[in-house]
Amino acid sequence: MNVTATNAGSVESAAVIVYLGATQRLVSANARFVFHPWTWDFGAGGRYIPVIREALHTLEADMARYVSVVAEATKGAKTPFDVKSSETVAKVIDAKMSIEHGIAHAIKDSVTPPGSVLWWVNH
Repeated sequence: MNVTATNAGSVESAAVIVYLGATQRLVSANARFVFHPWTWDFGAGGRYIPVIREALHTLEADMARYVSVVAEATKGAKTPFDVKSSETVAKVIDAKMSIEHGIAHAIKDSVTPPGSVLWWVNH
């Protein structure tokens, strides 16, 4: 099944993985992608050393998978994006750079043809 994803404004965080799953990835000229440091919320629960170790292990494993998914989806990019560089400071990628990094395939303003299925994800 062919799926086209269009970044019409901003795709951030784990939503980048969903976007990268599309067969055709478009980006509007003024859109952006945001990669940022990951966080873990312990809520009101305890913060015992084993819990902290487990959280760190989980975050490290998730980052390794994230790096792998981005590398696979952007294989052949003119300039591969160093996802790990976003571990300590957010990285904002504009439309032009997203093409160079292989995140998007083409810059094209978002137009929804009549009768199309439209999904809007907002958090």
